[in-house]
Amino acid sequence: MPPAVVVHLPAIIDPSASVRTFQTEGETVREVLDTVIARYPSSASRLRGTDGAISPFVALYVNGADIRFGDGLDSRLKEGDEILVLLAMAGG
Repeated sequence: MPPAVVVHLPAIIDPSASVRTFQTEGETVREVLDTVIARYPSSASRLRGTDGAISPFVALYVNGADIRFGDGLDSRLKEGDEILVLLAMAGG
């Protein structure tokens, strides 16, 4: 059975989402990201590029550690891990 993890989403990922923090299951960050997109389909264009990779404007953290400096989407998860999804903000 995959470990249960907690996902924290900013409102901008999918403004229609009624829940910003929820529990799901997944062996890897990729599996959890697939679950997020299945749950909130309009989030796909914000979270992934056309090639399926994480958008360059998205940062994913597992227990505070940026996955870009580890195994990326293939980062393994443990029971109780917390995944934080952040979008880069730009402006001038």
